[in-house]
Amino acid sequence: MNKTIFLLGIFIFLPFSAIPAQIVINEFYADVALGIAGDANGDGVRDAKEDEFIELVNATDSAIDLKEYSIWVSGQLRHQFDTTIVLAPLSAIVIFGGGTPAGTFGNSMVTVASSGALGLGNGGVKVELKDTGNEIIEEFTYPSENAHISWTRYPDVIGGFISHNQIPDTYGSSFSPGTMLNSFPFGLEDHTTYVHFPQTTGKVNEGDSIFLLPIYLINPSNEATTLTVSYIKTQDSDDLLNFTSKTITFEPNEAGQKYVPIPIKDDSLVEGQESFDFLLTDIRGGNNSQLSINQNFTLIIEENDFDFPLLLNEIHADPATGLEGDANQDGVRNAKEDEFLEFVNTSILPIDISGFQLFDENALRHTILAGTIIQAQQAFVVFGGGMLDGDYGTAITQTASTGGLNLLNTGDQIILKDTTGAVVYAYTYESEGANNQSITRFPDLAKETIATLHSTVGNFQLYSPGKNVHGEDFSELVSNNRVTIPNFKIYPNPTIQSITVDVPHNWKIEQIEVLSSTGQIMKVLPNSLDSKIPIKMPSGIYFLKIYTTERVFIEQLIIK
Repeated sequence: MNKTIFLLGIFIFLPFSAIPAQIVINEFYADVALGIAGDANGDGVRDAKEDEFIELVNATDSAIDLKEYSIWVSGQLRHQFDTTIVLAPLSAIVIFGGGTPAGTFGNSMVTVASSGALGLGNGGVKVELKDTGNEIIEEFTYPSENAHISWTRYPDVIGGFISHNQIPDTYGSSFSPGTMLNSFPFGLEDHTTYVHFPQTTGKVNEGDSIFLLPIYLINPSNEATTLTVSYIKTQDSDDLLNFTSKTITFEPNEAGQKYVPIPIKDDSLVEGQESFDFLLTDIRGGNNSQLSINQNFTLIIEENDFDFPLLLNEIHADPATGLEGDANQDGVRNAKEDEFLEFVNTSILPIDISGFQLFDENALRHTILAGTIIQAQQAFVVFGGGMLDGDYGTAITQTASTGGLNLLNTGDQIILKDTTGAVVYAYTYESEGANNQSITRFPDLAKETIATLHSTVGNFQLYSPGKNVHGEDFSELVSNNRVTIPNFKIYPNPTIQSITVDVPHNWKIEQIEVLSSTGQIMKVLPNSLDSKIPIKMPSGIYFLKIYTTERVFIEQLIIK
């Protein structure tokens, strides 16, 4: 019997034999990261149990039948290979805690725990791999000092365990189930130059300006290696700013990573989620250079333009400590309960959102109550929990039906789905949410991203659920503007073919939109204040949405 005991953390290796085990536990993931970053099984959902995994590698040059092999965690049987699974030489199999694993995983074999979970946990437990005779092939106890990163052998198969992101070959990645540390498959010839995409899919928000597409190379030679990254046009769209094929060169003896910049255009059109395919071709040079398994890459551009008039205006993901963080005003600061999301109905008609569902990147967080009708220019605020006992203006307030919003300080995606399950609104924020206060649009309801720290524009207040940054109801902000804002005028109204817009002298108009009676954008007008603004529209009743550097206004306009 060959057995090796590893005590991680202090890295003590006590071999019973100089002969390595036939099957090696090469990597394991016990502490699943928060958010979609923890989605190790690739099924699109982060789950603390299902995304745990153990990676086994056949370290020999012969196939091994895994029938009746088993994995035990803390003395409990967690996985039994109860069918004939033959592990090829120098290949891997990954056992996930559950879910529906999706991806190539280096073309390794993939399965899920037969018990329904691996039960690794974050506190450090004993893991055993047993053969058909119930003999322990390998066992180790891992430490409690986990930080959302897998533990892996370095070098692969023969080395000791180390945190995955501390290894140069991983380029900071958190795990690599089914592949070597450098993302390439097991069993590659070390005298051949290989190139591939380390991942087969990636996501970018349409509001982002660029996506960096990574390419990796291993086993370089004294000769340069060149290859081409081509875009396979699958639909008519200019979102990639006319991206053309790019030639990439790795210099002699240069290995590692290179990036192809892909410019993204925010076209302000409602197109839904779009996919764009890229291909590696025409590789030359190196040591008989070849493309590895990941020759295709799909870039998904997530929509940031929606016709739905309910606009996310303020996000409170990181409540301050002490009573300063008591956003729900129930007298107690609670990191989960004082989180909130503020939406505003930017149309001129009521919206019935009964039964709509609010998600973050990981899970359903709130099902909106029956009878929830948001009036024109009214706010709707969802808190994580608590007893809501404050002044939220005219806003409709609710608490998360699942017991919390679980907003991540480091960035998260907010998704609103209607009663049919269709996405009607989505927004992604980044690490700006981690500043012990809310982040908000500024001016309120403006097209700018939700990234302004509230205290910098809201009279040093850390949040304003249900109200704008000035502490006013949204309905007061956008109605009867000629009275509430001196020197604000739109004339003539009614009009035939043109208008003039006056605002206070120190304000600047950034954009003017003509809306239909249902809130749909019909036209975007030039923002010049030096002359009359032409409007060529059919006769009818419209609304102007005017974005200024200070505030956003909505004003009725009649065209004769």
